[in-house]
Amino acid sequence: MSPTYTVGSSGRRYSYYVSQALLQNEKERAGSITRVPAAEIEKLVLKAMGAAGSEEVSSPEAELRMRVERVIVRADRVEIVKAVTDDASSDPAGTPASRTVVVVAKLAHRNRARILDDGSVGPDLALVRALCRAHEWREWIEGGEAMSYRSIAKKAGVASGYVQTILPLAFLAPDVTREFLDGRRHVQGGLMAWLRRGFPGDWSQQRERL
Repeated sequence: MSPTYTVGSSGRRYSYYVSQALLQNEKERAGSITRVPAAEIEKLVLKAMGAAGSEEVSSPEAELRMRVERVIVRADRVEIVKAVTDDASSDPAGTPASRTVVVVAKLAHRNRARILDDGSVGPDLALVRALCRAHEWREWIEGGEAMSYRSIAKKAGVASGYVQTILPLAFLAPDVTREFLDGRRHVQGGLMAWLRRGFPGDWSQQRERL
């Protein structure tokens, strides 16, 4: 596979690894997995291999390139073949099978995108807590218990600016809220930064932009 990227309507860059056969219009040689998201596969390999702590390389990524011979993405697993220099006690004549780390993972759909799911992805707990708070504060407003950001903040024991940032979560589309709660949808770049950017009140526009 070769690295490539696409640019979304928001200008954000999405990186992938794409089958060279597919790029050469030879679909019959591309296999069943033709494209994988770069961030997902790189995170999985880093987690599986761990850090050796070498002082001779500039970054964990550079070190990993020295320690990994190749990565094979299959329908139900990822196979990481270690380089023969990864372990000083390794037999240089050892077969790739003896040097292979297998991680159970499969491609799945999330946020209308195809991601690599190793089963470790779950809901963002900070986002879940924020959603619970936002809906509780909405109930206060609807029940007449608090009618302004300041009154909600005083009752909740938080800053009014925090209330103003969090409260819009109570007005997300129900299906979007469910996707956040069960981990099928995640925010990018941190919860507060995402909330400060804002999102449309219209539910159909939320589904398109979030």
